[in-house]
Amino acid sequence: MLLMVEAVCILASWVSLRWGSTGLHIFNLGFILFPIIAYLRPSIPIALFYALDFLIELSGDVWSDLWTRHFHQGWYFGIGGAGFHDALFLVPLETLIACIVLRYGLAFLSRYMSRPFLDEYRDTQR
Repeated sequence: MLLMVEAVCILASWVSLRWGSTGLHIFNLGFILFPIIAYLRPSIPIALFYALDFLIELSGDVWSDLWTRHFHQGWYFGIGGAGFHDALFLVPLETLIACIVLRYGLAFLSRYMSRPFLDEYRDTQR
């Protein structure tokens, strides 16, 4: 199931590629789907979502360079060209943070909101 989601995310990123005045823009569907999957399937390791999201960004980056023929002096110069500020680093990191917050943050909030003092407070308000 996870590989099918990965394939859909890669195809969505390839279809949504566009070059703007600030560089390449890729719609990453994994940023939306992976935190939901991380919440629904706690057996899947969170680090796997970082790797899969990196593959989505890398495939879109490589595909756009091949498609637009940005070949220069023996190498495709557009792949990962922004360094630390590049989407190849930041978007998978943001997806990983979203997965952690959704998986563990919602569990913490659900435990916190079901404490007895809240139930006592609700009972006194009736």
